[in-house]
Amino acid sequence: MAGGRTAAAAEGYRAARQLAPDPAEARSLTARLMAAEDPALGDAIAPILLGGGDPALALARLAASERPLARYLLARATLARGAPRRARGSRAWAISSRGSSTRRPRRA
Repeated sequence: MAGGRTAAAAEGYRAARQLAPDPAEARSLTARLMAAEDPALGDAIAPILLGGGDPALALARLAASERPLARYLLARATLARGAPRRARGSRAWAISSRGSSTRRPRRA
């Protein structure tokens, strides 16, 4: 991630989060920080978060990962491509921090 400069990237993301960004920007910075701190996760999601690279390969890496952030980003990418049923079926709908699947209650 960030050309191999993960420590510098992580420090930059931490500093940016201290500037009290809006909620969407804060989520993005948190995801980038998590990716910078986890090399395997960073390799999987860098093409999505930073652009560039092969999007199909990035999605395949996300699908192979058991990390909650990877599952969340896979679901978001699937939704963005207009496939909500596939997103829901990807187990990304709700994953606990321990990695076990949970289901959200259906809306009435």
